[in-house]
Amino acid sequence: MRIAGSIAALSLLAACGASEDEPPREDTQPKGHYVVDPETGATRASITNEDGTTILRTGEGGEGAEAELPTGFTLYPDADIRSTVTVGRGERRSVTLTLASDAPPADMIAFYRAEAEAAGVAVDVELATDTLSMIGGRGEDGTHFTFQAAREEDETVGQLTVGQLSVDQLTGGQPRN
Repeated sequence: MRIAGSIAALSLLAACGASEDEPPREDTQPKGHYVVDPETGATRASITNEDGTTILRTGEGGEGAEAELPTGFTLYPDADIRSTVTVGRGERRSVTLTLASDAPPADMIAFYRAEAEAAGVAVDVELATDTLSMIGGRGEDGTHFTFQAAREEDETVGQLTVGQLSVDQLTGGQPRN
């Protein structure tokens, strides 16, 4: 029964292609590019549309890993980078950094709150549960910021996202106010 269902599903997917009535596409050039470094696992992808080119870079953490954080933001002292994701379009970009530290979540939250406020970001969202703490906000210049931290066994794992490029802007929508 599963095999018959799989064959039927594959047949339906195959039928989803262009019909004979549709004219061929005039633009046959690829709109995207994706490369994975076989040694490091780092990836770089670019997508071009009528709004411009968006570039996505990811990297693994580990010894020697670096993060290009926006001005005013730094890596928490003695933290290890686990992964980075940078998305950019033109001069605008956003960075998501996953990091780990021996510090308690409250210390890391306080550190990133101070950095955000010094960078002109008003922290207007704060959430604390038994397992997760999070803060976030937006600056007058459009900078968005979130930091969340959770204790996992003998370390705190945090995720910092900061930049001026929101998901809304990548999908063609207007930035949220």
